[in-house]
Amino acid sequence: TLVEIAPKGLTRVFYSDSGSTSVEVALKMALGFWKNNGKDRTRIIALEHAYHGDTVGTMSAGARGVYNAAYAPLLYDVIRLPFPAAGREQQTLDQLRLAAQG
Repeated sequence: TLVEIAPKGLTRVFYSDSGSTSVEVALKMALGFWKNNGKDRTRIIALEHAYHGDTVGTMSAGARGVYNAAYAPLLYDVIRLPFPAAGREQQTLDQLRLAAQG
């Protein structure tokens, strides 16, 4: 099984029917984990110009544009980092460090 070949400590597997729903569920699982543990951690960090899917959560984490403009009132804010293009990796890492502290 997948659990048998997973790194030590990982004991669960979640199956999804598409990439969009897998990202949506990952967002919900992460937010739910902190909520269930009494922590108010709700910030999501994503790369600029990304595409993660067509569900509300994945559109929120993805780039905003013409294809999701109609849903803008439903989308939540995320912290966006620049893509770590060759030669600019440190800029992305520096901004990630700042975003994680804030």
